[in-house]
Amino acid sequence: MSTDGFIPPRWEHVTYYPYEGHAQKTTPAPPEPEEIGLKFDTDKPDYSLTPWAALEEVVKVLTYGAKKYSRDNWQHVTPFKERYLAAALRHIVAYARGETIDPESGLHHLAHAATSLCYLTEKDMAKAHESP
Repeated sequence: MSTDGFIPPRWEHVTYYPYEGHAQKTTPAPPEPEEIGLKFDTDKPDYSLTPWAALEEVVKVLTYGAKKYSRDNWQHVTPFKERYLAAALRHIVAYARGETIDPESGLHHLAHAATSLCYLTEKDMAKAHESP
């Protein structure tokens, strides 16, 4: 493949010149730069906006919870909404009071709060999809 920026043609085009009485084979011009590498994804979620360090902290909280209780135990907690709202708020309040790290887990309070909010969001969305 050429590295000088030239894009090799994918087809040959035959142009007929009836007034000259012959056909001439021509190669189309390469596409304009704005036509190269098109991808229609502007309306799709842009995962490149994800704050990866914060997400990793949430995953650490998920892993901690799976080891402490069991994997996916969060789905069976009752009353679900009240318990996870309370947990999220406890961690937010602790952070607001100046405590960054949860003393029990050693993980960031806001990662704990974000985890509880993710659980609430997940259940809420699942419930919305079940509703007719």
